[in-house]
Formats: sequence, structure tokens, C-alpha cells
Amino acid sequence: MKTGFSRFLLLVIFVGSLTSTQAQTLKPQRLRSEFVKLVEVKRPVSVNVIPDFNLLIIGDGAAGLGAPLYYAYTLDSIKFIKSFLTLGVSEGQVAGASDIQYFEGDRYAHIFDFNLQRFCELSLDSIAKPKAKVSILKYFGRDASILFKRPKNFSEFTFTYPILLPREKKIIDIDNNLSVGLRFSNYFPELAKPVTHMLKLYATDGKFLSSVGKLPDTLNGTSNPDLPPLFGGWLNANEKGDRVIFQSHQANLISLYKTDGELVAMFKGNPETANATLSTAEMFPTSGESYSRMTKMYGKSIFAIHSSPKKFEQEEKGFVNLYRFNQLLVPKELLFIKGGQISFDVNPANGKIYALDREGLYINWK
Repeated sequence: MKTGFSRFLLLVIFVGSLTSTQAQTLKPQRLRSEFVKLVEVKRPVSVNVIPDFNLLIIGDGAAGLGAPLYYAYTLDSIKFIKSFLTLGVSEGQVAGASDIQYFEGDRYAHIFDFNLQRFCELSLDSIAKPKAKVSILKYFGRDASILFKRPKNFSEFTFTYPILLPREKKIIDIDNNLSVGLRFSNYFPELAKPVTHMLKLYATDGKFLSSVGKLPDTLNGTSNPDLPPLFGGWLNANEKGDRVIFQSHQANLISLYKTDGELVAMFKGNPETANATLSTAEMFPTSGESYSRMTKMYGKSIFAIHSSPKKFEQEEKGFVNLYRFNQLLVPKELLFIKGGQISFDVNPANGKIYALDREGLYINWK
């Protein structure tokens, strides 16, 4: 699955054991690339590859009321198919859209409407066919009326970066007490309490089920002011929907979980340096250092884009650092790709990387 509008070899934690490893020197590989101008899209902000339906879907961040939010292209030839879903609050519209969420083998995709706090289900067949109408088939999530009531606590107020798991009939999300909640503890004093979990599980109607996903032992139970920026981040899932990966907005922290909350692996730090005993404060990069910005997972590979550190700025101008990790978050490759400052996705069928910048789309390959 792919998610996120826009949006490391230091410590690896395995299930039942703690193993630290030293950073290895990865020989950079500069990929070949082709630029494609997306003339239909005013401001591209997200890219999703769906090879089963030969689809490439681009989100438009410049959409005004009544304007299309998404543009569909053929994946093999980047030929425009059509636009679909418009911005608004009327029936069949979306008030605030995010990335396309899709799992391998499904015939449906889901979009999270962050303003109305619900998921919209769409038929991929209808998106792929030029003349077929794209309609919202059903909704999952909360009753939007809760937004107009003072919540009893913050966890009842809003989702953060939720993922719909249709096969499990659940929604999984970041525990917002970690990310946004602690920032607003003055307004919601009931939130000024220790937190112990990374994730929350909900039923598809938005009803809270349980807190899962253990925090690192060094952070467990703390309400340290560093926690909000450290755990403010994105949640993505792999193409099978049985793993979720969390990536911090501002710190070098990536965590991999099973969908029941079991921690599989964790990586904290910068993949270009080695320090097996990072404190919370040391996970935040200083000026000029790299940090993870976007993460995707396919099969046994996890891809993470890092902002370019100073030493690459002149030598590799115009390129972005893309690290490929294995399924236990051990770095295996450093790839220089074009684009990716805004969003990226990977075609697992051929390994091509589709990366957006302000000008359009770059297709990268070895």
C-alpha cells in the first residue's frame, strides 16, 4: 500500500532481542531518469503506482472548490486517462484528501478525508476505464458530527495518519497523544499523562478498540516535551497490509510493526554515521544533517528518502538520497534519484521509482 499527501544504521531492535550494528559504507548508485511534464496537474503533491491496473495516480494540491483532486494516467505510457473526485462537501465530493491507499490484489482503493474524518472507497476498475464514472461506493470511519462537539478526550477528536485495513476490518493510526496531543495539553489537561504505546486500533466505524505498539523502553511512560516532535510523523503499510511503518517528521526514527502492534524492527539515527547509544535529543538532526522524510515498503525492501546532507549538495545537485533497507531495517543501498522532494512511489514489478518535484514527474531506474 502507498500513503501520504504532502506528505538509521545505529540501532536495530529485533523481536525478543536488542542488536546494535555499526554503519556500513554504501557505495552510491546514480540512477538513470526520464522527466515527464504533467500538463494537466497544477501542483503535484502525491504519486501512487498501482501496477495491477496499469495506473499512475497524481494528487493535485492546487485544487479549489469543485476542481478535481486526482489525475489518472496509464503506468506504462503515462497517457492521461481522466481526473476524478472534486473538492467540496456535497454528496460525492471530498473535503480534504490524502494519498491513495491500495493493497495488492484488491479491486478497491481508499482515500482518507481528513476534514470529515472518514475513508472513501473507490473502484479501481472505474478509475482505469476512460469513460467510466468514478463514484464513492461507501464510507468508513467516524460520524463527522463529532467534529462539532467538544471531545471528552483528544483520542476521540481526530485521526492523525490512519490506514484502513479492509481485510482485518480495522483502522490503525498513530497514537495522537504522542504526536499532537501533548502539544495541546494546556487545552486538554486530561492528556498530560504518560504514554506507553505508539499505535491505536479502531473498528471501521471509528470506535476505539485498543492501544498497541510498544514504545522503546528508554521512552516508555515519559511525557518528555521532546515526544511530540519525535512521534509526530507518517504511517504507511506494505502492499499486503500486514506490516505498518512509522516515520518521524523531524527525527531520525523509523519503526516497523505488525498490524497487531508487535514491534518487528526499529532504526534511529543517520545511516551515514555510527553511534549505538543515541539519546532522544540526539535523534534530531542538526543544521545540514540528513533526516528521513518519506518511507515506503514493498516485499522485503523498505525505501526511505533523506534530505541531502551538505557534503552532497554540490557534487550531486538535483539528486535526492534514497536508502533501501531490508525487512529488518538494515541499510543495503544508497540510490541517487531525480525528483522525490515532494513524494515518491515504487513499482515492485520492475523496480522503477516514480518521484515528484515541483516541475513534474521523474521516472528513475537502474
